[in-house]
Amino acid sequence: MVIVAAIGALAVATAAVLAFTRPNRQENAAGELFLDPAAGTGADPFTTGSAGTLPPPPAPAPAPAPAPSLPPATVRTPGSTAIQAISGATPGLYGGTLNNSSCNRDQLVVFLQQNPNRAAAWVAALNSDPGLRWAGGVSLRPTDIADYVAELTPLILRVDTRVTNHGFVDGSPTPRQTVLQAGTAVLVDRLGIPRVRCYCGNPLLPPHPISSRVRNRGNPWPNYTSSSVIVVQQSVTVINNFTVINVADNMTFQRPAGSTGTLDASTAPTPTATPTPTATPTPTATPTPTAVPTPLPVAPSATTTASKTPSPPASAAWLYDLPGSYTGAGPSGQRTDTPTLNSTTQWVGCDGTPATLTVQLPTGARRFTAIAELRPGTPVLTVRMTVSVDGRALSEVTVTEGRSAPIDVDVSGGSALTLAAAVTTGQCGSDSTGYGVWGSARVS
Repeated sequence: MVIVAAIGALAVATAAVLAFTRPNRQENAAGELFLDPAAGTGADPFTTGSAGTLPPPPAPAPAPAPAPSLPPATVRTPGSTAIQAISGATPGLYGGTLNNSSCNRDQLVVFLQQNPNRAAAWVAALNSDPGLRWAGGVSLRPTDIADYVAELTPLILRVDTRVTNHGFVDGSPTPRQTVLQAGTAVLVDRLGIPRVRCYCGNPLLPPHPISSRVRNRGNPWPNYTSSSVIVVQQSVTVINNFTVINVADNMTFQRPAGSTGTLDASTAPTPTATPTPTATPTPTATPTPTAVPTPLPVAPSATTTASKTPSPPASAAWLYDLPGSYTGAGPSGQRTDTPTLNSTTQWVGCDGTPATLTVQLPTGARRFTAIAELRPGTPVLTVRMTVSVDGRALSEVTVTEGRSAPIDVDVSGGSALTLAAAVTTGQCGSDSTGYGVWGSARVS
């Protein structure tokens, strides 16, 4: 499939993939940020509606817990709040209803086929994203619409999400920087990016930065705060199955990419947590959890106040105690207590090629937990850190010094755990110690 080959280009164009770093050629009025509630169509809809019966937004649960987050995807500008990026492959990022679709893809396709001018504008909007990838290549023609939509998966946003939303005015797509409310039905591509808003058929792209002071357009919904908004980051691997949270009971299920609910498969009941960001104004500020649709696994703490070294549970092992091997310009896998106790060092690939640490998983291992972070004194770098088991990517986060990301993944049935780190922006120094750290990393 062309989409598989196209993924290789992402390593060269990572900055382009995160459209948050690109200027908007047709930006709406300076500083405008539209707030679109889940149950509305918004202004200037492309279609008369391609959503089926929309399930209710996930109900808030008590005592929400922090969950996996990434560093801000854009710089702070006057009047703005740093936005957190979460990989589109993150389990539980999206919601849905078991065996039921939140969108009518066929209705969308038929409408566009019957309205060629809107179809041409719809395709033009999506083609304006250089990160567009699908089985047919890196661009669309109106004749591709049916095949392209067939690849998209109907899901529901579980967190308020920034996008570039496109309305239809005078025969052309009109981009607007928009926050879509949690509970909004969307069609998601196989790299985890929301591509269509179901209620109105509007094409969606990753967001652009707002260079001036932000002015909200529309009425905020209850509990809306700018600090709880995320941006979905394109996955570096093709997603074959989405791990979805059932909005009816908060249990997880698997939805094969491109399916509409008929192939859903329930998974074993597990505690679930919303992949909610905890944006902070500075690296030294204390994150404040915000109310989110549903809480999920309590991630390991990013700091510790213990004065003595704790011991892992009897059935657990610290990462640095496991036999393994490494690649890269320097050693990985050594113990360190900086910045977190019982941590394991990770060399980072300064030329963009990941340095790896591979360890053998103990028999019966079920989970790997850690805090992906950089040691104090690291140069100004952005580092991508990934977790894989037997060659299958389970988690990917991006960290900077002072901005960590918790890791909690299921490694059941695996034999080899591979951790990798590569610099995406910045210049390494001449240090002889790896910059990466897997804080309090252990297998249990």
